[in-house]
Amino acid sequence: LFRSHDFAVLRREVTDEPAALNAIAAIDVAAFRFYHRRLQRKRLEGIEHIFPASLPAARNAYGADTVAADFWQWYQPSATASAPEVPAIVAAAWTRFTGRLSHLGPLDWLGDLSRYEVMRWRAISATGSPPQPHQEVTGKPVLAEGTEVDMFRLDAPALLRTALEGDPVPSWVTTRLIAWRLPIGGIRIARLGAAVYEGVLACDGSRTIHEAAAQVAAARPEFTVRLAGALEDLVRAGILRIPAGSAISSEQQDSGIVQPADGA
Repeated sequence: LFRSHDFAVLRREVTDEPAALNAIAAIDVAAFRFYHRRLQRKRLEGIEHIFPASLPAARNAYGADTVAADFWQWYQPSATASAPEVPAIVAAAWTRFTGRLSHLGPLDWLGDLSRYEVMRWRAISATGSPPQPHQEVTGKPVLAEGTEVDMFRLDAPALLRTALEGDPVPSWVTTRLIAWRLPIGGIRIARLGAAVYEGVLACDGSRTIHEAAAQVAAARPEFTVRLAGALEDLVRAGILRIPAGSAISSEQQDSGIVQPADGA
């Protein structure tokens, strides 16, 4: 129970009063360790609804007690975080932890799996109204609230499905995904091509659709119009949105062909 470097603390803080010495002598070390292991596992169960596949996979590979002990030794939660913030904070820590496990053992796909699980959870649990279709596409778009986009080294949806079936099968092909909430509930996930994925990332509120498309297609400008059309479709679907105040007129958007009225 007490490691060698703890004796200095004992000498400083524990008196030689019989009651104190008897209390120390009466400690059931085995029971204490059992309770500690159970508490660590219980704390980790708090994020099991977020990670229904990666958490069981890690337990099966390394043991429930070992995974819980290693995680809580590696990650020390903040004492100042409020209760509603804790799940998201611990979930982010778990994705980093599984990334480390991916490099240490046979589950080299575990980090990608946990990132995909948390991507789905963030989309499902986002607050506010789900994306709503609209027609306005002139402005500087951003991701709609609850929309998540990420890239994986493997086919993450297929891995999640096989992992939930108890036999995870990683297919090592780069996969770019976007997830968004549906007005009727639940989420939808779509695969993106490399150019559209980069175009979505470029829609950060600082560029118009055509500026984002031109930046991504700089090496092959002939694809700018096609990429801009794909991004406009995402705006019309509500997956990308135009923030209030960022809409611009067609004259502003196409200022290169607008001539001053006075001919100056």
